[in-house]
Amino acid sequence: DAKRIRGSSTAGAPNTIGTSANGTNGGATNSSATAIYGQTSIDMDGSTDTVSFDGLVGVARTTGSISLWLNPDAGGGYPVQISDANGNEYMKIISNSTSSSVIQRDTSGANWEHASANGTVPTSKWTHIVLTQDGTTAKMYVDGVDEGTFDDTTDLNEWIYASMDKVTIGAGWHYSRSQFEDFYNGQAQDLGFWNRAL
Repeated sequence: DAKRIRGSSTAGAPNTIGTSANGTNGGATNSSATAIYGQTSIDMDGSTDTVSFDGLVGVARTTGSISLWLNPDAGGGYPVQISDANGNEYMKIISNSTSSSVIQRDTSGANWEHASANGTVPTSKWTHIVLTQDGTTAKMYVDGVDEGTFDDTTDLNEWIYASMDKVTIGAGWHYSRSQFEDFYNGQAQDLGFWNRAL
């Protein structure tokens, strides 16, 4: 019940998501030297590296989970962004100098967002992040710890829309400027889209 994206020696991320959407690798490399559990991670330099997937058929849901491992070399950037073609509806996982955070919004604004109570994802250390939605409540877990009440709770029922079919690893895609920005510096591994709340 999961669709997973891992590093690959050929394309930066293989087609393990069960669709015809193959990853487009924008300079990200593969690393096994410090990858967790001895598997391959995707390594990004914080300036131009990305992996992008389009047309994720079957990912749109009202319930589910997203899980991944992060190992930042420096604070900042978007390790994961899921968005629509216009950038009006999106969900982001953000790693910055003060906290790890998440935000989900539609055309009317933010439905929910949260900054980790435990502060930033530490550099040079693997941290596990999970977002879950059971149909009524969104939750964020950092290393298995429930982060508790969200900062903005306009609509905690929201999750992944059918129009949110573009997944970017390592940066945010800004449609009005037609470019990647907010690059993530570090490693990411085992990004998983689950069809249930973990």
